[in-house]
Amino acid sequence: MYYESKPVSSPNRSEIFHSKEYLGTVESSAYPHEVDRVLKSQAPPPMQKAFNIQRIKTEQMKADGSFYEEREERPRVRKCTEWTLEQAIPALYADGVLRK
Repeated sequence: MYYESKPVSSPNRSEIFHSKEYLGTVESSAYPHEVDRVLKSQAPPPMQKAFNIQRIKTEQMKADGSFYEEREERPRVRKCTEWTLEQAIPALYADGVLRK
């Protein structure tokens, strides 16, 4: 996973748009460069899954790239939305880029 900034049209015009939740405000002079700066500084989770050729299936893997053994305890897989909620948005607030 990685952070990427790209221009898009209004999300609410998309066929797959569901809803939006306002988080606060960003100064127009800070958008998008300050938002990008903060989000690019946030480390994404390491690669979490890969195809295991020995077992012929996609499996969760360790940060070093090795696979877990059959009964080895595994940490939960961190989703993109969890990174956004737990790390990215709090970082924007902490840096003062996003204000309530």
